[in-house]
Amino acid sequence: RMELFVDGEPMQLAGYPNKQADGAWPWMHIAKAFPANGTFTVDNTRIMDWASEADPWLHGYWGRDWADAYMPLLGVSEQAGALPVVTVPSGRVLFQVKDNARFRGVNLLSELDAPGEFYIDKRKGIVFFLPPLGVAALRLAEVHLSVADNVVVIGGTSAGLRFAEKELRREWELLSSRTDGP
Repeated sequence: RMELFVDGEPMQLAGYPNKQADGAWPWMHIAKAFPANGTFTVDNTRIMDWASEADPWLHGYWGRDWADAYMPLLGVSEQAGALPVVTVPSGRVLFQVKDNARFRGVNLLSELDAPGEFYIDKRKGIVFFLPPLGVAALRLAEVHLSVADNVVVIGGTSAGLRFAEKELRREWELLSSRTDGP
């Protein structure tokens, strides 16, 4: 999973629902799970907006409240008068997806709406970012993007910037074997 840090603080992938002011994460819930065919229904039509996203993911506690996992969102469909049907890869998580399991959408450009959120467009190699302190303050901040094809350091001056070959090689080895999410 790619991560973005500003002055050592982790930023959040753009998603829904947003973190609350008290730091708690609200969740969406599965209305009815159909694990045999990798689908479930959701009593929230907002998820329909995610069907056109380039690389949408879902983060949730699919079968147990102590085991979270990320799954790609393969599709969303809706039939007249019915709840939206979400399609995910069946067998992707350790525990079978269950009714009322909690989850949230992540890496959603349409949900990039809060300071400190970012969105990754892997195909174009672009990261969209809403800085937590505003753009002017970002010029003085130390920004790091981890687990990427390239090491990215933004901010300050590049004078005295040094890369350690061993660290770069190790990061590349980690990156090339990862398939667990955005």
